[in-house]
Amino acid sequence: MAPTARFFLCAYCRAQALICRRCDRGQRYCTRTCAHRARKIRQREAARRYQASRMGRFRHAARARRYRLLRKNVTHQGSIGCSRHALLALDASVRMRCAPQRPVWGRCCVCRGPCSGLVRRAFLKNRRSEPS
Repeated sequence: MAPTARFFLCAYCRAQALICRRCDRGQRYCTRTCAHRARKIRQREAARRYQASRMGRFRHAARARRYRLLRKNVTHQGSIGCSRHALLALDASVRMRCAPQRPVWGRCCVCRGPCSGLVRRAFLKNRRSEPS
């Protein structure tokens, strides 16, 4: 018989996901892609908060000073003018690769193994390790 599964909504893309009892480690994301994207967002937000702090501003100024000492010329060449209404064509195959992959209902989103119809919405309580 297939193992029971936990149903949850991915914390990043809000997709419905199932995870079997064997693979369940308290995941919040349906795929590793969602987990990596969410981590990048959290890191970017933490960096923004740090740069806004007093210590972050001072350290950024010191780093800029050191950079200017090493590089005598810190000016940049201006951009080449371009059309204001220039649009890039988006190929359909590129659009499909960027879309998040939706998990298949009835299969574990980690191991892709089949899950039984017994689905829970919460974590298992008082889970004991099985004897080896």
